[in-house]
Amino acid sequence: YNRGGAKYLRHKRLSRLINIIDDYCQDNKENVTESLAFILQDKLKLDGKDEKASIIGSVMLDKTTKLTADECLALRIEKLESKTAYKKEYDIMRAKTINILQPPSSVDVAEDKYMPGNVRFSLQGEQHSDHLYHTPVKTPKAKDDKHLMASKPMNVLGDFQSCMPELAPPNCKGVYWSYAEAIAKTLQELDLIDALVKNKIDIHDLKSPIKVVIKDGADGLGDLSVHKAKADKALPDKALRYSFTILECSTLVNDDEIALYSNPAPNSIRSCRPLLEAIANENDKNSVAICITNIEMERRRLQKSIMKIQLNSDDNQWLSFVFDFHHSMIDEKYDRALSGLAEAGSAYMCTLCHATRKTCKTELGTFNVVRTYDNALYLAEYARVNPNKLSQDALSEKLKGVKYVPMIQADAISKGIDAVHADINLATFFKKIIIRCIAGTHSWEARQDVKDLITHGEVLFDDYMRKHTGLNPALFMPGNYARVLFDQKNKDVVLHLIQDKSDYTALSNILDKLYFLRKIYRSTHPLVDYPEDVKLYKATAVEMGQMLIDCFEWVDWPNYLHKIIEHPQELIQKGAGSIGSMSGEPQEGGNKLFRKFRKDLAFQGNTDMNLDNVIKVHWLYTS
Repeated sequence: YNRGGAKYLRHKRLSRLINIIDDYCQDNKENVTESLAFILQDKLKLDGKDEKASIIGSVMLDKTTKLTADECLALRIEKLESKTAYKKEYDIMRAKTINILQPPSSVDVAEDKYMPGNVRFSLQGEQHSDHLYHTPVKTPKAKDDKHLMASKPMNVLGDFQSCMPELAPPNCKGVYWSYAEAIAKTLQELDLIDALVKNKIDIHDLKSPIKVVIKDGADGLGDLSVHKAKADKALPDKALRYSFTILECSTLVNDDEIALYSNPAPNSIRSCRPLLEAIANENDKNSVAICITNIEMERRRLQKSIMKIQLNSDDNQWLSFVFDFHHSMIDEKYDRALSGLAEAGSAYMCTLCHATRKTCKTELGTFNVVRTYDNALYLAEYARVNPNKLSQDALSEKLKGVKYVPMIQADAISKGIDAVHADINLATFFKKIIIRCIAGTHSWEARQDVKDLITHGEVLFDDYMRKHTGLNPALFMPGNYARVLFDQKNKDVVLHLIQDKSDYTALSNILDKLYFLRKIYRSTHPLVDYPEDVKLYKATAVEMGQMLIDCFEWVDWPNYLHKIIEHPQELIQKGAGSIGSMSGEPQEGGNKLFRKFRKDLAFQGNTDMNLDNVIKVHWLYTS
């Protein structure tokens, strides 16, 4: 079949029609192409071929311009679409002749550009000496692309088996990024050069490094019942994650601090970047140690070093940075286990000071943040040797709650208080008081003789809350319950069922003070928003504590109540400047994302490949 000949014959047959259309368009000043397209589109619609008609319309409107590989990658990540789903979408569009998507292989190449390895930096001592590390210019596989460097996350077990063949590896699997590379890549994405230009600062006039404030931390999560390969059946259905968030960048110009970047949403999951994704039990210290030790060592080294980063590979522009780390995205259970402290039931109730369950009331208002990593390390070694042969009681008094060698290499002032867990614990505490006041009993523990009264009081309280707030307390997550309880407009509803007028009045006054305190410790910029109130914080908190002692002496204080009374003012004024912005809220949100990514967007059947996919997708999601 001669296609060329058939085309020629058809053209010859239709030459008269072509001439008529040309003459018509010339006389009426119409575009020939647009006229023919309109006729064709109209005819297709009349024939019921709407899909083909829309294709003609798209062609004429120039809607067929291909997206770039970067745009396709962004589209895939925003839609939380797996690579397999993207390939199916690409194949469908390609079959329809109009395809605006790039091939999956091109998107995979674009993905590598955004990974932590793709940035050049050097790490030096504080006096610009002791050159520690420098990234390679490029990887062998990326020799044709000057922008591409190593981008594969490292395995937490690494060389464990080859270094210690006589020991069985811990029951865990995981991958992690180099902390230095992850921070360098994140800073490169912040466009700090533009910030310098906007502030009329010449890059060559910078006399000191840019200060970067970072919060980080790890958290464990459970209920990860997904498909496992046969070889991984023994792995726990629990996970361990480590994340960090860059909060702000500033520099000194003529002794004035100039803000170059301030994170607009410090507690957003979109700015909380993953460092470690592992299948491990946070209660197994061997697994936790193998997962976080390298990160902790690198973190401590970064805190004592200056990093120079090439922010623009084309202009060869380098900037120097120093880091202020705050290990605040951790809960108390994790903090105690890895800071070398005794468990939550210990007499020493605080992870920031040396308060005990007795002295927190008898010495109210006298405590400061005093625990440090170096001191905990010294006390752990002292406990192991006991050089002065102290008795058990004397040794316990000296150790102040320290039992083990700490793995977290951070001081208490940098860990602070997690505002989310403080809210949850305080909500539980005050609900417990309210229910006992409703039940008419002053027994803090649910003893057998008052258990029915307390249960009945709780039922009455939940029913009343359901009727007057429209919310069912039985279905609340702890964090949501705290928000309802601490909403000032709900105060009368919360206290309504308390019959004893003195209890009602006392709790009303205590909650008023708590609202004042919460306004400050939940604020992301308290020194800017409430500068005068910050100065009154501790005095108000001590008043609230004294009212609790006077009116509810039968109540046992939880750890977070003591922390919220004693330490926020000091942490705000001498520490990070905020408690709310240092919250572990994005870490909790990241845990939910981990479950989704692992189940829906990662390779199934091989745990190593699965976690590799998860950390890459999570990294891109926060880019």
